[in-house]
Amino acid sequence: MFNNTRCGAGLMALLLITLSACAPSTFKRSTVSLSHPNLDQFEIRHADFQGCLWRHPVPVHYRIQRTEYELEVDVRFGLGAEPASLDITVRSQPTARAEFLNLPQQPDAQAVDKGHRYRLLRSQIAQQRLALDVFSEGRALGRERFRLDDHSCLGLSLE
Repeated sequence: MFNNTRCGAGLMALLLITLSACAPSTFKRSTVSLSHPNLDQFEIRHADFQGCLWRHPVPVHYRIQRTEYELEVDVRFGLGAEPASLDITVRSQPTARAEFLNLPQQPDAQAVDKGHRYRLLRSQIAQQRLALDVFSEGRALGRERFRLDDHSCLGLSLE
């Protein structure tokens, strides 16, 4: 004989065991978008804001080719207490370097083909502004100024 009460209780117990093994928790994801006086001159690539409950595209790569140099900015998402970061690359002939005007300490430079890459954590940038000068062989090639806009979302983890 089939007993609906026992079957219902068994299914409920199985469901509770399954859910207790996968306790859902939320986490915060963060990113940064850039504003620039000539933002329309930048090539911008978007990607889904990874890990968010509501996926929506955000800018993850900015690139501009100036007369004497090229500037690229790659945005890396932050997770929880780890802030979002920016990988900034400058290139020119023979080799470009950047000097960051409003940072208390200059970031370490990693050599790349015809230039240097710098990683900046969002927490290193005290205000919503980032300014940098681009140099090659001691000669100033240009100045770039950005406004930073912070964004965050909640994600759900079933661990």
